[in-house]
Amino acid sequence: MEQELKSLIALPKQAVDPKAPSLHLTFNACSELSLTLPYHIEFTISRDRDDYCTQPIAFKWSPNSDGFTEEGFVLLRHNNNSLERVPIDYPETAKSNDKEICVTIGFDHHVWTLAPGDSIKLLAPLPETHHKALEPNQQYTLLWPGLLISKWDFGTMQNRTGHVLEDTEESPALILPGSPHTCISFVAKEETEAWPDRPEIEARFGFTEANLQEETWRKSRSQPRAPKLSVALECPTSLSLGTVFEVSIKVTYDAMPDARPIIFHAHVFDTEDNLQLHRLEGDNWNVCEDFGDEGGFLLVDDPDVPINVAQDTEKFVSLRPGESWSTSRRLQGEKWTYLPDDSKGGNRFRVEFDGATVDWWDWGSREEHKDTVVKLPCWIKGPVVDPKDNGGREKMNVSASDVVEFSVGKE
Repeated sequence: MEQELKSLIALPKQAVDPKAPSLHLTFNACSELSLTLPYHIEFTISRDRDDYCTQPIAFKWSPNSDGFTEEGFVLLRHNNNSLERVPIDYPETAKSNDKEICVTIGFDHHVWTLAPGDSIKLLAPLPETHHKALEPNQQYTLLWPGLLISKWDFGTMQNRTGHVLEDTEESPALILPGSPHTCISFVAKEETEAWPDRPEIEARFGFTEANLQEETWRKSRSQPRAPKLSVALECPTSLSLGTVFEVSIKVTYDAMPDARPIIFHAHVFDTEDNLQLHRLEGDNWNVCEDFGDEGGFLLVDDPDVPINVAQDTEKFVSLRPGESWSTSRRLQGEKWTYLPDDSKGGNRFRVEFDGATVDWWDWGSREEHKDTVVKLPCWIKGPVVDPKDNGGREKMNVSASDVVEFSVGKE
């Protein structure tokens, strides 16, 4: 079978001019493809660190417009012990675009800069032309045969702004070579449960859009919603000015016994920002506006700090269904207080946790996250800054707690 693949290679590594920049293409994807879901492929183009050519290069290459063309990727079906080329009905937009002029403008889509040792990663779905040619329960191989990159030049996108990218007679040919190993193999499968809206959506919006919408539908059915945390507060019923006074915060993971464990950043429970202090004035409970405001300033020029979430048991909490974790917030010390300056004996106060969104969480126990690292701001006390979007997981919103009351003791 390797000989069959070898026979399909148009430009192998041996065709590369020794004086030309040396490029390599690798790509990978899941070993199983759904006939009705997007099939995402990750492409990596890299240059040798010890490349004979030491200059950076700017070049144009796109998986769609330069890869999935008549001269590009070859789709093969496994037939017993041989390979059968799958015919593809290419639209005019997938024909060779070598005659098009490419003028760099400094931030071009699909124009890349590579110095020796550098690499770029691109993610693209298998296009409709190839996807619709697949049959269920068949194994396929997608092969890169090697092609000439005609739009390139020495330099970077920035210093080539306004110039035409093209292969010149003075420059050696730039080749993205192929080999029998520059390929991926996968099995095409049908979904066991058909999406009821598939026929209507595909008729109205086409195959590719239907795949995207079906993917969204299946994720909404298969992925559990964000876990639920509840908060309960406790505190003494009386406070004496000039003494330590704390509010206990108990956080419980409310879930069915068979639910997965979770781990989360406890920042929202470690700040007064999410506690509300009210004082009874007449018949009204009024917010104490300056509660939790410590003033001062932070120096934030230092780099963000990487933190292993499994090892930091103070800032990251792991709970199983029904388990609780407790912390506390101090409202008053011996020489300071968050109570209003005019507080006096007999004043009544209420405290509540007014709800918050956990900045980072994930499914799994502490052991499962032994290699998970996130970044906190240099002052540590802030929310997670990397990843910014919590890895795309649904937001975990924590509801407000019940209120607890206390009174200032009369002197």
